[in-house]
Amino acid sequence: MKQQTYFKSSFLLLGFLLTTQSHALFMQRGYTPQESLNSNEQLNSSVPQVQKPTTDRFEVEYAYDTLDPKDIYGTWQTLTLTNYQKISKDITIFYQTGFFKRKIENAFLASLGAYTDWSDAFYTYSQITVGTKSDYLAKYRVDNDFNFKFGEKKNIVGTVGITYVKAHNIHSDQIFSLGLTYYAPKYNASYRLSQNHSNPGNAVSHSHTLSMGYGREKWQWLYLDLSYGDQAYVSQQTEVNQDTKSAKISYRKWIDKKSGFFGNIGYFTLSEGYDKTNINLGYFIEY
Repeated sequence: MKQQTYFKSSFLLLGFLLTTQSHALFMQRGYTPQESLNSNEQLNSSVPQVQKPTTDRFEVEYAYDTLDPKDIYGTWQTLTLTNYQKISKDITIFYQTGFFKRKIENAFLASLGAYTDWSDAFYTYSQITVGTKSDYLAKYRVDNDFNFKFGEKKNIVGTVGITYVKAHNIHSDQIFSLGLTYYAPKYNASYRLSQNHSNPGNAVSHSHTLSMGYGREKWQWLYLDLSYGDQAYVSQQTEVNQDTKSAKISYRKWIDKKSGFFGNIGYFTLSEGYDKTNINLGYFIEY
């Protein structure tokens, strides 16, 4: 029973790792990092940042997840509140709270981060997150992405990402990633490779993610994200390695100059773990 509990907790924590790596992607697009608050998509959802918020914005989002086997994991619900604020020409900060309702337990997550333009060819994305004690939330997490613009129009962006995640137990993860994004007037395409080091045991896993987007600010954005890879950890001195696959369609629509709605539908599968179907709906207002 003790070993089964450990494996179940490891599934959930590794899921948090997979999910939260996508935070940068959703924040840059104007999407909230909702996926970063659930379980089991972090490495596979790691996609290069796409767009920084261009105005101050407040967002509210509701997520409903159905997991299989349902008798073990049940359904998950999450309410997320996020605010973006441009405090200077070169710095945009954001703060976020997430409230989680799970079959296992309820929990709370808080994040603070910033986008900083250091020059016309270099900017960073930084974030720190803390969570209440839970099997599926980290005790704290630190992210930083370094973004370099290339090309005559500065429409090619290379990304180097570093993340550290500490669980409420002895578990921790270090994630290193490399990404490349190409921007055109109405579309963009991104690829990101991530490598995760899970400790104790230094179990190494990788993921590949491709993202394709169409649209523009103040009109609409439509995205397709596809990812695959593996995730690994050490349990009872034995390394566990599981394949992961995920797909997601995301949409954001402005209904007037300063407000609109957004949402996504996604599917994630963890071999010898569980399958998850996710639906998110949200509303935003710019000020």
